[in-house]
Amino acid sequence: MRHAGSTGLSVEDLSLAYETSAGRILALRNVSFSVARGETYGLVGESGCGKSTAALAMLGYLAPNARWLGGKVLVQGHDLLRASPAELRTLRGPVVAMVHQDPIGALNPVLTLGAQLVETLRAHRPACAHAMRSEVVAMLGQVALPEPESFMARYPHQASGGQLQRIAIAMALLAQPKLLVLDEPTTGLDVTVEAAVANLVSELARQFDMAVVYISHNLGLIARVCDRIGVMYAGELVEQGDAGAVFARPQHPYSRALMACLPQVMAGPAPARLATIAGRVPQLVAAPTGCVFAPRCLHSVSSLCVEAGPIAMVATSSSSTVRCVRVGALDHLQASLAMRTPAPQVRPPGVSLQALWKTYERGGGLLARLLPSLAASTPALADVSFDVGAGEIVALVGESGSGKSTLARLVAGLEFSTAGSIQYRGVDITNLPARSRPASVAGAVQIVFQNPDRTLNPSHRVRRILARALRRARVPGPGTLEQRIRQQ
Repeated sequence: MRHAGSTGLSVEDLSLAYETSAGRILALRNVSFSVARGETYGLVGESGCGKSTAALAMLGYLAPNARWLGGKVLVQGHDLLRASPAELRTLRGPVVAMVHQDPIGALNPVLTLGAQLVETLRAHRPACAHAMRSEVVAMLGQVALPEPESFMARYPHQASGGQLQRIAIAMALLAQPKLLVLDEPTTGLDVTVEAAVANLVSELARQFDMAVVYISHNLGLIARVCDRIGVMYAGELVEQGDAGAVFARPQHPYSRALMACLPQVMAGPAPARLATIAGRVPQLVAAPTGCVFAPRCLHSVSSLCVEAGPIAMVATSSSSTVRCVRVGALDHLQASLAMRTPAPQVRPPGVSLQALWKTYERGGGLLARLLPSLAASTPALADVSFDVGAGEIVALVGESGSGKSTLARLVAGLEFSTAGSIQYRGVDITNLPARSRPASVAGAVQIVFQNPDRTLNPSHRVRRILARALRRARVPGPGTLEQRIRQQ
């Protein structure tokens, strides 16, 4: 474990709820952990376990329908949940800062990156214009951006996703916070860029003597960069301890099930099937009578896990605690989750791509027609051919710019190919726009984009969005439209 100084963050018995039309949802229940300065603490768990709610509480951000039920969030002695709005404005930045998942959403698209970074510095540590600009350029260099001076005049759309994430980190660090909270900061980045950003965070935590809370679904990344981790489930911490120990020998059944979900790339001649956890995270309107994970646990015993009352955290070592009454008796759980795939089978045809090309023209317009040497073609796809059988999953991997998204948009009918053909179950859909495709194809060939926030219309309700999709897909199904929407 890395050396860490005094405590930078202390969360003590934190409990929060949300008031909804379905009743009061208990989002956090008696959550307690601490993070020392210079230390990186990882929070892991499925969506809906309370990780982001805990992160927002660390900044004193509570939604209008949130209700603080008790506990403390102490950063350098400041209780953020008891601070007034005026006090919070002075604490956010120099005491606690946050890096969000989507840097594009955190940056102003009409201001240069340099102007936004200088504005951050002016708000917290004002100085003369030349000094602030010099400090911003130096910080951009510290977050390993090449030619940092050039980024001062760029707009957000002129930087890559990895560069924008580094800029968001630089913006947070300019205020010299004592606690840095990162909520899924590398989602959507290439694995090479993701690793670089993650390593950068660890180095900066030591360099600036910050406490860092790193929230991610990527367990492999958390294992690599965090000193300690906490595993959350349905608003509770069910296990916490040194990262190496938790990953090497998880104690809680939920932790073990999460680790079993990690894909094994080198699985031998018979590839391992991905393990899953049956059921889903519950939204609690009342405190559970026993273990909240019991309904999904393969080894729960009603008399011990449910009927015995609240389950307390117990120490399993000097640095590890777990919320389970059967701790130490579950060594066979991981083996029981291991499964093997059946022998390969012949599948009927699904999608067939033959000699697919896609090029983009550069230097077009009147000048290019007068001077053809200025016009050039940039190939995004070159002679791509492969088949995907019905019921088969084929993964496309590669760095940004490799052509993965271009290929997906061609299959979905959002862009036209330069050459080649695309067939879906024998139907030629090459360069056929999505809205012009026959009914048998329109609903069957769909695409899910990376960022749901920018895919969904924020001014429309979920029902309207789903109803429109069902109508446009023109796929028949049982029941009324309302029934089908609820089934989705």
